[in-house]
Amino acid sequence: MLLVDADPEAMISRDLRSQAKRGAAEVLRTHSGLGDALVEGPTGVKILPYDDAALRLGTAAYTGAILTAASAFDTVFVDIGLIGTDVAAERLAQDQRFPALLLTASAARSGTARLRRALDALGRDPRVQLVMTDAEAEG
Repeated sequence: MLLVDADPEAMISRDLRSQAKRGAAEVLRTHSGLGDALVEGPTGVKILPYDDAALRLGTAAYTGAILTAASAFDTVFVDIGLIGTDVAAERLAQDQRFPALLLTASAARSGTARLRRALDALGRDPRVQLVMTDAEAEG
C-alpha cells in the first residue's frame, strides 16, 4: 500500500517523522521516479511525505508521478486534507485519472454545512464516496 501525504498540514508526515532520502519535488525535477522519496511507515506501508514544492511544480506532473508509482502497489491513498483549504490539493482531487475519491468525516464533529461546502468544492462527481465515522483518535 502507498500513502501519499498531499495535505498542506502534513499531519501524516509530521506524525511519523518521515524523512526521505530525497524530496518528491527533487525526484520529479530529475525524472528519477519516486523511489527515493518514499519512506516506510511503522506497519510496512510506503509513504510519500508531503512536499509543497512538488505540488508547486504542477498537479499534472505530481499526479502523473503518483500514478506511475501506484502501478507497483495494490492500493494507493492520497491524503489531501480538508477540502476547501488548498487549491493545489483540490486540483489533485479533481484529476480524473484517480478512479475514486473517499471523503471521511466525523458524524459527531462535522456539521452538515461544512460537508456540503466540501462536496460543492468537488462538484457532482460520481467518484466521490463519503464515510461517516465517530471514531476518536487515541492520544
